[in-house]
Amino acid sequence: MCLAAALCKSAEPSPRALARQAQKAEKSGSSAEAVLLYNQAAARGDLNSAAKAEALKGRLLGALPVEKAAAPTVETPASDFSPITPADLREARELLPPPDLKFPSGNFTLDYTLTPRKLWETCGKLFGFELLFDSDFPDAGQQLRFRSQDETARQVLQALSIATGSFIVPQKPNRFLVVKDTQQKRQEFEPVVAVVLSLPDPITVQEMQETARTVQQVMEIQKFGVDNVRRMVMMRDRISKIRPTQALFEQLLGARPAVMIEMELYEVRATYANQYGTRLPTSSNLFWLSSLFNNDPSKVDTGGLTGSFGRGDSMFGLTLGSATVTATALKGYGKTLQKTFVQALNGQPAQLLLGEKFPVLTAGYFGDTGAGTGSPEEVFRPPPSFQFENLGLALKVTPFVHGEEEMSLEVEAEFKLLTGAEINGIPILANRKFTSRVRLKNDEWAVIGGLNQDTETINKSGIPGLMNVPILGAALRTNNIETDSTSMLLVMRPRILGVTPGSAQTSAIFLGSESRPAMPF
Repeated sequence: MCLAAALCKSAEPSPRALARQAQKAEKSGSSAEAVLLYNQAAARGDLNSAAKAEALKGRLLGALPVEKAAAPTVETPASDFSPITPADLREARELLPPPDLKFPSGNFTLDYTLTPRKLWETCGKLFGFELLFDSDFPDAGQQLRFRSQDETARQVLQALSIATGSFIVPQKPNRFLVVKDTQQKRQEFEPVVAVVLSLPDPITVQEMQETARTVQQVMEIQKFGVDNVRRMVMMRDRISKIRPTQALFEQLLGARPAVMIEMELYEVRATYANQYGTRLPTSSNLFWLSSLFNNDPSKVDTGGLTGSFGRGDSMFGLTLGSATVTATALKGYGKTLQKTFVQALNGQPAQLLLGEKFPVLTAGYFGDTGAGTGSPEEVFRPPPSFQFENLGLALKVTPFVHGEEEMSLEVEAEFKLLTGAEINGIPILANRKFTSRVRLKNDEWAVIGGLNQDTETINKSGIPGLMNVPILGAALRTNNIETDSTSMLLVMRPRILGVTPGSAQTSAIFLGSESRPAMPF
């Protein structure tokens, strides 16, 4: 009975035999059978088979075609990338990257002369990791001299991967699998992952697409999708490409400096008015002082009588008004100061409107409607149409930061006012526009533009002929001289907020060689 039990036990395949059968099934293309055999070997205590089963399932999951669900049609800007569908998002939740290894703190100095396997075992034990080796990893080999001087644990493992020609696949934060770095082993063990990144709001669609196109061309990513509406980017490929691509993409679209622009608009108004001269009477009363034809000279108001001429019944009287001498002066002065602050990101425009919206008649009917003319039909009068115009100051500023101390500003300023004149009831607007690009230092005032307007009005009134007499005419007329002067000045001062592009801290991205890309861990 004991002999039968022993024979049955010996008939069961060993974990190593199951692992070899799984490798044969994997090479022949029977991936499902290979996963089953790897799991059986792992159940019998072979940890390497468990790691191979997990890696093979990850590759199978990445290679399976995903049924694309019908997504709602959304109008998006033109893009060179495929859109991100709900199926892609589900795939990204399934193709998760492996866990990150938990490295000890501090730096290490090592000097060993051992075989590659012994080097991995020694370093793994030193850093507190549990190691698994691929079944094809050699147990023995030529001894290598491995030295490191004051390096972190991550840097030591990266250097050891290059020195031994191998790569590691993390299984848990404290366990990883060591595999010989060949093209076949890369295809077998390197995980395929998908990552979805959310983009910050200040990034424009054009910048997002240009950055994505650059990253895809540099890293040669297998699948790269961009969603302009939800502002997401999805990438899928081997983990040795995805992790550096993610780091590069995040650094290119990292924190951007902001610029606080302080603007001041000065307006000075001055009014001068002078009135001087003599105001002579411009009318007189002539009346008859005779009593003929029942004329009663006594009823004539002669309070303003200045003289008479003639005799008897041919006598006439003349009255003249009084003359007035005037000399007045008026001087007025006013000033207006408008201050405002605008914050804008580097390369993004900021707009400022100071004023009000004014309705301007753009179309209307002014002809005869036939009302009151006896016409049986009246002409239909369409309602007028209006357009609201922004009156006041409209300012658009776009900053471009060049460094910690300098920047360029693209300035577009427009000033609209009512002139007071109109044509057919449509007011005439005065428009002044200024466009320029200036280069300034940080926290430096600059004059962006100005406007001077002088108006002089001269009015002369008096008796025709007398008022034009040389020299004497100036005393025989009234002179009104009015002068209006308006001066406007626009100044601004930019201040850099945040980190400038030249001083932004970026981290080095370790890629490895072209034939042996570095495995992130």
